[in-house]
Amino acid sequence: MTAAGLAAGALVLVWLGRFDEAESRLEHARRTIRPDAEPGTELVLHHASALLCMARGRFDDAFASFEASKRMQSLLVDRHVFSGERRSRIVQMRARQGELDAARATLAEMADEQVDLVGVRIAKAAIHLAEGDAQQAADVLAPVIERHERGVKASWGAIDASLLDALARDELGERAGAETSIERALEMAEPEGVLLPFVLFPVRHLLERHPRHRTAHATLLVEILDLLSGASARPRDAVAPLRDELSEAELRVVRYLPSNLKAPEIANELYVSANTVRTHMRHIYAKLDAHNRSEAVARARELGLLAPARAAR
Repeated sequence: MTAAGLAAGALVLVWLGRFDEAESRLEHARRTIRPDAEPGTELVLHHASALLCMARGRFDDAFASFEASKRMQSLLVDRHVFSGERRSRIVQMRARQGELDAARATLAEMADEQVDLVGVRIAKAAIHLAEGDAQQAADVLAPVIERHERGVKASWGAIDASLLDALARDELGERAGAETSIERALEMAEPEGVLLPFVLFPVRHLLERHPRHRTAHATLLVEILDLLSGASARPRDAVAPLRDELSEAELRVVRYLPSNLKAPEIANELYVSANTVRTHMRHIYAKLDAHNRSEAVARARELGLLAPARAAR
């Protein structure tokens, strides 16, 4: 029971981007698990290990962990819920490495799954993108995107689909479409703080150019970029929250505070008056409990409103 709890907890930590904590939890689970343990527990342990290795770019180790997970599946009477994801992730890795024949072979193994399952569509889209057929990738993902837009409850796999759709739109030269898909992915990830998909797919360049002044998820975006830069994600309650949240207009001004721009120059960037910027700055200082610009920047970084060492655009 202890090993099962540790393995499940490690898997959640991986999805939350808390990779160091997940690694520690997995090591504890490996020491705790008994030789005659329930195969389902070992399957979860290997699955979590594989995702962690994927996130850290250790694809050989990820393949080995997925293979171990597959062996545990063979000992179970029923198909485990992670079986489909395992095969989809293997396709994604093979495609990303340019091993398209191997990717297609694994995709063929998924023929027993329903055609419209999210994992199957993600696997197909990953292959299409690797083949240079962005339009086909977007078409395959369209039903997943449409379900979200109709208000159907989205799974975490729908975040993957939106990120792949963003890559496809970018390849097609549809910059606005790419931004819409990134914003959709952020929207789905925000409630539970899911960060893993943003690490598994090569979307860093899209996240870095995503307009900070228009996104409704600025803090999450900065947190993801920090994770991609090597920082560890923190528990959401690690920093005391603000008593009075910053408005959207104030958040736009905050992102210029680490720069050398003065109030009139920030005003020009935001197309507002200098007096408006000065008013926002007074409110920002009060809400952040800061006495000057340097303190405001430090507090904003502590809250994740700014990257640790990245100047605002």
